[in-house]
Amino acid sequence: MVAVVALERTVTFAASHDHSKFAEPSIKSMRERVELVPDAALPRRHPIVILHTTDGREFQHATDAVRGTPDNPMTRAEVHAKAYDLFHPTLGDAEAAELLDALWRLDEPSDLQRIGQLLRT
Repeated sequence: MVAVVALERTVTFAASHDHSKFAEPSIKSMRERVELVPDAALPRRHPIVILHTTDGREFQHATDAVRGTPDNPMTRAEVHAKAYDLFHPTLGDAEAAELLDALWRLDEPSDLQRIGQLLRT
């Protein structure tokens, strides 16, 4: 997944489950240059990323709160985009949009039976 992010600048649910993607030459080449080193001293979900460039420079970033956790919550737009990414491969564009619209309005009178139908899909 680190190789996919490095090359594509994002990861979708579909990409993370596409086994053929991991066989692509560019992904395989990047995977050979990535080393994941577990550190039991770090709290869970507090990664440190260190990038070594071919010219000898080093860049480091530590994340104290992963995006989408209580200490670093996602915006409504980010939640919507992530949910849509998860829903649309199964439901299709129109029904994914319909489900999200209904879920965002749960505090209003709505057709809960339709929401149930969409979720069962």
